[in-house]
Amino acid sequence: MFKSYTRDNNATSLGRVLLHFDIDGWYLHNAGNDAVYTMQALLAIAMRAATETGSEEAGRKVGEVLEKRTADAVEMAKERVRDEAEGWSLHEDEGGESGYAIVPSTEEERRDVPKPVFGPPRPVLYTMGGAVLDV
Repeated sequence: MFKSYTRDNNATSLGRVLLHFDIDGWYLHNAGNDAVYTMQALLAIAMRAATETGSEEAGRKVGEVLEKRTADAVEMAKERVRDEAEGWSLHEDEGGESGYAIVPSTEEERRDVPKPVFGPPRPVLYTMGGAVLDV
């Protein structure tokens, strides 16, 4: 109910829900206390939602939350794009090489392209018949 009331997708602990409604909670994670505080929180949500329904303040609050989330999402997307673009170049560097990958066009050119090697050099392996095993 609290997620619906605050229009938030993230889960919230009982302690934070109580703090939101200024309810003092002692010895949480105790079955009896958690049951009582959960009921108090549910009643607080119901009372506050009933008093705010149809008011201009509630509409303004929803608009502010939407604007804040939109701004946060835009900033996170910009940051992700900056992180992903780091290290890539769209211009030629001093050596005359461009920032784009060049795909070989013929079969012969494809054979001449060395396979990328990641990590330490690999040992040469042989099959039982003595042929080189290309792994």
